[in-house]
Amino acid sequence: MINDIINYFAQFGLTGLFTASFLAGSVLPLGSEVLYTILYFKDIDPWLLLIVASTGNWLGSMTNYWIGTHGKWQWITKYLKVPQKKVEKHFTYIHKYDYYMALLCWLPIIGTPIAIALGFLRSDVKRVTVLMFVGKFLRYSVLSLLLYFYN
Repeated sequence: MINDIINYFAQFGLTGLFTASFLAGSVLPLGSEVLYTILYFKDIDPWLLLIVASTGNWLGSMTNYWIGTHGKWQWITKYLKVPQKKVEKHFTYIHKYDYYMALLCWLPIIGTPIAIALGFLRSDVKRVTVLMFVGKFLRYSVLSLLLYFYN
């Protein structure tokens, strides 16, 4: 099943990578690293791969930020069944570091909630935008370096 999804996106090359990276950066649990690796070894320009994957993933996370701007406290406790004290604890931590947390939006599992929380807390969108892109770019840069040295 997963191989089928990866192969589906791979047939579209950079467009597939952009789409998979966007979805991976959004609320959908999809990884783009395997597809990135496949395309890397198809001799596609590594810089182009880096820009396309970083941009797609960044836009997916910015979508999460936008979703967060429309959130309400009551939804978190009511629909997600998260206790109010736990919500306050996590939001206090994120608010403490504010837009610098955007550098961590590339992390699996916690990156999406961080991006949503930044939107929810109305963190400075300009700073979040820049730092989030830097984090995504560094993520794929490290992957590219690992692939380069492996090759």
